[in-house]
Amino acid sequence: MPVGKLRPYGRSLSALFAVLCGFTVVVGGFNAHAADPPAAKKQTAPQRKPATASQGKPTSATRKRTASTGKRPAAPRKRATASRKTAKLPSVKAIQAAYHKNFTKFMPLGVEYRMTITDTEAAIETERQRLKEKQDFTKANPGSIVVNGKALDEAQFKETMRHVGEEIQYLTQTLSDESVKNRLKGWVIQRPYVWTDGQSLHLRRSNNPSASDDTLFPGALTPPEKLSELYNSIVLASWSKDNDPPLRCWFGGNAPGQGRVANVLNDCIAISLPPMGFVKEDWTHKRDWHEWDLFMTADPSRFKVVKRTEVKGRVMYVMDEVVEKGERARVWIDPRQGALPLRMEWSYVSTADKVVTPFHRDLQILAVKKVANGFYPAKIRRRDLIPDAKIAQKQREEFAAGTLAKDAPRPPLVTGRITAWEATKFEPKKAIEPAALALAFPKGALYINAVDERTYRTGDSQPLPPAPQPIQPSQVAPPLKIAEWIDGKSRNLDSFKGKVVVLVFSQKMGDTQDDQSNDDAVAFMKTLQGKFGSKGVIFLEVFGAKSNMQRVRDFQKARGWKSLVGIDATTRSNVGASAEKYLAGNDSGFVVIGRNGRVAFNADALEEETAMQMFYQAAQTLSIPWPLDKNGPEDQIDQQQVQIFEHIVSKQIEQALAQP
Repeated sequence: MPVGKLRPYGRSLSALFAVLCGFTVVVGGFNAHAADPPAAKKQTAPQRKPATASQGKPTSATRKRTASTGKRPAAPRKRATASRKTAKLPSVKAIQAAYHKNFTKFMPLGVEYRMTITDTEAAIETERQRLKEKQDFTKANPGSIVVNGKALDEAQFKETMRHVGEEIQYLTQTLSDESVKNRLKGWVIQRPYVWTDGQSLHLRRSNNPSASDDTLFPGALTPPEKLSELYNSIVLASWSKDNDPPLRCWFGGNAPGQGRVANVLNDCIAISLPPMGFVKEDWTHKRDWHEWDLFMTADPSRFKVVKRTEVKGRVMYVMDEVVEKGERARVWIDPRQGALPLRMEWSYVSTADKVVTPFHRDLQILAVKKVANGFYPAKIRRRDLIPDAKIAQKQREEFAAGTLAKDAPRPPLVTGRITAWEATKFEPKKAIEPAALALAFPKGALYINAVDERTYRTGDSQPLPPAPQPIQPSQVAPPLKIAEWIDGKSRNLDSFKGKVVVLVFSQKMGDTQDDQSNDDAVAFMKTLQGKFGSKGVIFLEVFGAKSNMQRVRDFQKARGWKSLVGIDATTRSNVGASAEKYLAGNDSGFVVIGRNGRVAFNADALEEETAMQMFYQAAQTLSIPWPLDKNGPEDQIDQQQVQIFEHIVSKQIEQALAQP
């Protein structure tokens, strides 16, 4: 996942650089010569002059020399019978061992690296074509889509259209002018630091990887309170057998769960590790490890050394993954540079048909650092290839018109995405402070134990009580806890027994603020009350705890609407008692209570998948394009959102009214 080439600017500067930094930069990778030490002058044997005398008989001079020395003349030197091509190839196991041995020379090792992604015009064009295809697909009618010879039923059709709508939304966002500009320019996706001695692991990662000036080492980790002071925007993780459980992560910030403890890294974060020379599944999932480490740690029987070759004078061994049919990896090993795989290609093969497609992905070292008699890949580049979009589109049009030649070649593959990996700091034989591996949390900080999924407070052995969950449909609606009603009277849900009740929770109305976000709630409730007030539906609005009642009265008066309004009681600072029971502490929400006193609908209790399905169906019913055009006029988007949510809530109220 690498880039560019390091080029020395002159012999004197290169020499000075090597002295100061303690390592040699080997310029280039697969297509470049290694920086070998100066070779001694070759000793060439004197060439024999062609014989002028007749062949087969010794001359008198020859006989005299033989007689005088008593030795027979030396026979001509025979050429080696085994050529380089027929020399014995090393085993896969030997190559893997050499690769691992190379990395042990650096341990313990610290590496800070930067990963960037750059998309090409070919990738952008491919996505534009896909977006158009998806938009055309939405014009299909139920029953017109056939899968495996069978038309989709109504439910399958709706589900398919929902997924298509989500893809359209994603493509629309990624193809905006600003997004395309950033994709073509390239963006930093990770900028971590990883340290290991082969037994333990410590890593750091900025929450803002594009900020290259941000240091990952703002200060000491002790005392633990330094984490809250210095590491609020830096993620830390340490795996050590001395920890229980072995993994500790710090995310910073002020939200609950600043820390997390777990067994493996991928229980906390996802990260692409640098080449480290080994794989420890105790640390993290295989997908986090570098491709080369996975390749060199896999079962040797999965691979075969197929040949010895030369690339620009450099000896290479070619290894193939043993695959009968499917994707196959081929790798070029450099035995003179720590058995590093200087290049890796992925193709599709069919052994029976003797077919090997052009490679569709490759991974290549562009620069190698030589240090401590070992070799480390300083720059790596990965390319993902895609069919040329314009040629592919032309062939589709010709196919539709019936003019595509039967023997037309597949569209050529071109680069779609480049992922670059560059080591910006390389620290072999680097010791680490014990506090970095212990990673003690500040006293009182909240952390989650991924083993039991409970929240703890540092210093306490017992977990905190489980976090409240939004009340679910069919559960009995709990009593409201209201500090004050707008009319000064007291009431509760029992006062409306046998009626459908709609609760609208709104944000806190402060002493001086004119919270415009409540305008939408008022307009929304006025519309609903106009539709359902005559049917006996009760609407109650609950403002956030510690709201100013006079501000609430002024707010309603200015908008010309009266309703039953209460201010939520307070159980802890700025948290409403009613909102905590119904919404798990959220400050706004919408709940429908049926005639039987049970919750019929709670927007906060919806799973994301269910909510998206409801929004999609409402948009289809209202003939509103879905997903909404986020680049459209803001007023239009707001209006469409209100229409969709009003439709959803109206449907829920109608269903509640239909129940006894």
